[in-house]
Amino acid sequence: TDSVVTASVVYDRRAHGMILFTDEFRAAYIDQDSGYMSVLGHLPFLLRPSLKQVAVVALGTGTTANAVSRWPGPERLDVVEISPAVVSMVDYFGRQGPGTTGPRAAFMVDPRSRVHVTDGRRYVAMAPPASLDLISMEPLLPYAPGTVPLYTREFYALCRSALSDTGMMVQWVPTH
Repeated sequence: TDSVVTASVVYDRRAHGMILFTDEFRAAYIDQDSGYMSVLGHLPFLLRPSLKQVAVVALGTGTTANAVSRWPGPERLDVVEISPAVVSMVDYFGRQGPGTTGPRAAFMVDPRSRVHVTDGRRYVAMAPPASLDLISMEPLLPYAPGTVPLYTREFYALCRSALSDTGMMVQWVPTH
């Protein structure tokens, strides 16, 4: 628990999945069908392997940040999450099941990574113009508490300003 949320992780035995709850809201779920989260980290590098300065906004389970950290191209990976409690839960998802020991999340041990416990919108607003080659995001649904600012025209304008001329942004969009 922190000043933002109470975060918890639950193991789903039937689906062999891990669920991240934030304030009792089912924020993220990892199972055999949640590969799309890795795609948000891999797809940009398949399109443009030369991405050097990368930001992953909205950490969640860490799956996207882990995918980015597997690529040799990034010189720096900034992982942005507003809640220290969510950051403290990320290693549970690296274990792929219940347990108190196991591997750390890949990005957490990557020397190129920096974890920023701050609001994603604030991080992007403070980024120097044209300083990022990639912004990858998987924010909660727009109706989740505190998430609406990551779905506004103003936020996307801030992202465009922070991106280099050849930079790109990828984001999970809740089409359902």
